[in-house]
Order: sequence, then structure tokens, then C-alpha cells
Amino acid sequence: MWHLRTRLGVFWVVEQRSDTGQIFRLGLDDLELGVYKDAQEAVKDVCEQSTGHLSWDCSSSVRAPKMINDWREGEPAGW
Repeated sequence: MWHLRTRLGVFWVVEQRSDTGQIFRLGLDDLELGVYKDAQEAVKDVCEQSTGHLSWDCSSSVRAPKMINDWREGEPAGW
């Protein structure tokens, strides 16, 4: 699991095994936003404000790292 704290909440990416292989789930707080074949694709959507979360996607004052390595690994404190 990786997470990114923002002023709108905590984005998270969780790895999960499925019948078709490995998938990655993207969410913000308790809302799942999408399923991806690669964790970096999920991070790209956050960075490019293409998550489907209106408050994040339409904000002009948010920024997110472009690489999953720049997110924190593990569960956020108080999760």
C-alpha cells in the first residue's frame, strides 16, 4: 500500500491479486476511485487530476508527486 496526504484527504493505492493477475485500487479516504493494471497509472491520474473525484480534479491549487516512489509506503497513521 502507498498513500499520499493532501488537504482534501488521503489518496491510497492498494495492490490486490485477482483471477486475472495483479490489480491496483486507487481511492481517496473511504471512496474507491478506480482499478488499474499498474500502480503508476493510478498515480498518474492523481497527478494529472483525472481521478473522477470532482473536488480534486477541478482544483487549481493541488499538486501530487508524479512517481509512486514519492508516495509513502504503508498504511497512514490512524488509518
